[in-house]
Amino acid sequence: MAPESSPATAAIAALDQYSLSMGLRPFGGGPAGLELSAFELGALSVKIDSDLRGYYVNNVYALGEDALLLRMHRSERPDGNLIMDLRHGAWLTSRPYMPVETEGFVSSARPLLVRARFAGCSATEGERILDLRLEGEWGVRHLLLEFFGAGNAVVTSEEMVVMAAMKKVAGRDRTIAVGSAYSFPVRRAPTLDGLEAGALRDAIAPDAPVERGLGRGLQLPRRFVEEALFRAGVAKGTPGSSLVERELLALKEALVGMRQEAKSGGGLYIYAGGDGAAEPSAVRLGHLAGREERLYQDPFQAMDELLSRDVMKKSEDGRLGALLKEVERKRRRIEAARKQAEALAAKSEAVARIARAVADGSLGMEAAAAELAAARSIVAAKDGRWTVDGRPASFSSPQSLASAVFDESKVLARSAVSAGATLKTLMKEVDQTERTVSARKERLARVPRKSRRWFEAFRWFVTDGGCLAVGGRDAGSNSVLIRRHMGGEDLVFHAEVPGSPFFLLVGCGDRTEGTLKEVATATVSMSRAWREGLSAADAYYVVPSQVRLAAPSGMSMPRGSFMVEGERSYVKGIRLSLGVGMANAPEGRVVFCAPVEAATAYCRTVVEIMPGHNKPSWLAARLLKEFSADPEYSAAGLPSADELGRALPSGGFVVGRLLRGRDKALKMDWG
Repeated sequence: MAPESSPATAAIAALDQYSLSMGLRPFGGGPAGLELSAFELGALSVKIDSDLRGYYVNNVYALGEDALLLRMHRSERPDGNLIMDLRHGAWLTSRPYMPVETEGFVSSARPLLVRARFAGCSATEGERILDLRLEGEWGVRHLLLEFFGAGNAVVTSEEMVVMAAMKKVAGRDRTIAVGSAYSFPVRRAPTLDGLEAGALRDAIAPDAPVERGLGRGLQLPRRFVEEALFRAGVAKGTPGSSLVERELLALKEALVGMRQEAKSGGGLYIYAGGDGAAEPSAVRLGHLAGREERLYQDPFQAMDELLSRDVMKKSEDGRLGALLKEVERKRRRIEAARKQAEALAAKSEAVARIARAVADGSLGMEAAAAELAAARSIVAAKDGRWTVDGRPASFSSPQSLASAVFDESKVLARSAVSAGATLKTLMKEVDQTERTVSARKERLARVPRKSRRWFEAFRWFVTDGGCLAVGGRDAGSNSVLIRRHMGGEDLVFHAEVPGSPFFLLVGCGDRTEGTLKEVATATVSMSRAWREGLSAADAYYVVPSQVRLAAPSGMSMPRGSFMVEGERSYVKGIRLSLGVGMANAPEGRVVFCAPVEAATAYCRTVVEIMPGHNKPSWLAARLLKEFSADPEYSAAGLPSADELGRALPSGGFVVGRLLRGRDKALKMDWG
């Protein structure tokens, strides 16, 4: 029989399958020994800087011990995942990653970074450090990523005071600790920017071969040293002392040119090594002509192909490892609860046996005292004086003694039953956790979908009648929804309260009263009315020709606002209420927050929510508790609190009914 595949093997197999589905071919070996230089990190920083402009930090997660995930959000664009593998590099990806719930740095960094706007990314000259600048109402913060040694991530204030650090550093040259000033590594070699021939000569050891002197003197990887020699026409093995001025100038021009080439933010070259390993380069390496070469115009694709398998392996192993540790802890508690229940039951029976013997006269009171002491009963006799649980007692007859002992037996029996109930609860929890582990392994084996559908960037749901309704999340997405996606056959909904989203009922032929009320309910529930705790509100709908995209001459409209002309059709007195479940989508279960009628159409278990005083974290915990009780939901894998949060309206919550839905298949093929 073949051995069961490990979580790591399952993760790698799933990612390989995903690569093939995306038309990618695995290239080279794994990340062991893979090292990106400051050249490659510089190229990646240019791409990160351009691609993340306008995004906000939605959440921070761990992906194993030395990798992080920043989930980035922008209303009019797909969400982004910024992977930071502190052993290797950083890149944006659309691949699926399962974060590890962890304490420590992530818990400290979340409140410092969440909701911050990305302001830029730069590489520290000559160092393997990326500086992500993030802005918020508190000013500027830096997320500094160190890709040397064991790797590190540090959050600082605008003044570079450390606010959170993954790893503390206390060395002779630098200290990193919360409250201290962040210090960059001491660099003892010149940088390539503005490099002069004289500085180059000083950096090269005169009594060593030139390639060794360049590598040590400039702190450059071997591949770039050899490329500089190739471009300058200097032979390997040439002693540093024999280099003439012309050769030094040629080397300087080659090195500075390579640096500029990397800074231009072009693609990433990958070269196949003789041992099957992959060698990355931000510049084309002429000295490796003849090796298999692949140019990735998008360096993020190269990083995905080289490193995602390793990151996924560490992440999934970390998640499953935490779950398995939890199972082990609960198994120890189960064993303790089992022993306790058995001991209580045995003691109850032993005490009851003594009580029966005393009652029927087969055991005298003096002999009973000895047996009760052996059974460690709370009924005891010493020097002819009886006590019950340490308090003096008087027994006028054997029957009165038997009654007291029977009472103790009953208490012990109830305690044994209670311990048995605790045992059953723990066994149920272990079974649930083990099913979660199995579900995650199965989910890894599925091929994830290639990209998000257009409407998933907004609030959306499908009505009970099978029509798509899409709404804005904020002013920016309101604007994008109306300007880019409003069609002539749609209906446009808006609430009669400030801070309302626009909702589109997209090209629906089934405009029944029930369908119109569902979209109106979503519109008022996702508006500011929920945050202000209103119980009901009004909404209206119009046709697209009534929506004026530009303000009249001499007037202005706030971003995300539009003028509505002509007669409006109203839906009045709408109760603010939504249902939350996990809909039966083609790719598997998805979080579904919609009017109760729609939620019960496409989900098995639905929790009704209404405006209230409880925080989103409270609601997320309550939802996950209810969902975990549904075997179908548990098998599909429960959503994260982040996924739930994105689906919910803004404000507080109370929970209403727990409903059983019809679980119809959810249509997801709108173009």
